[in-house]
Amino acid sequence: MPLQIGARLDLEDLVVDFNNVVMDAARRYIPTKEMKDFSSQAPYWWEQAHAALLQEKELADKDMREALPGRLRRAAKFRLLRINRKVRKNEQLLRTNSWRNFCNSFEDASQLYALFKRSKGKWLKASTCRVQL
Repeated sequence: MPLQIGARLDLEDLVVDFNNVVMDAARRYIPTKEMKDFSSQAPYWWEQAHAALLQEKELADKDMREALPGRLRRAAKFRLLRINRKVRKNEQLLRTNSWRNFCNSFEDASQLYALFKRSKGKWLKASTCRVQL
């Protein structure tokens, strides 16, 4: 909507018109890119038992936040810390097992080392991935 000289407009109307012009120009001339939704994809090492542990952690966190100060809150905090430790250890175990399965999926160890040399350079140490021959 072009503005006419001499027309008396409220400052608020000017701001709304300006905002509409800028947003219209942005929609027309700035390219947009659709983002992928990764929230529905579970990590490659995920197991259903781990999901149950995370639900237990969320419940313990809620209990700690809602507990009254004092002995009950300290007990809830201790329970949450214990569950957090269990979750971290379980994640580490799942990732380690997944990595070992990946390494053992190669029939020849030289295939694995060639893959790493090609992708990352010669950083792979012999003890990093144990391949059973």
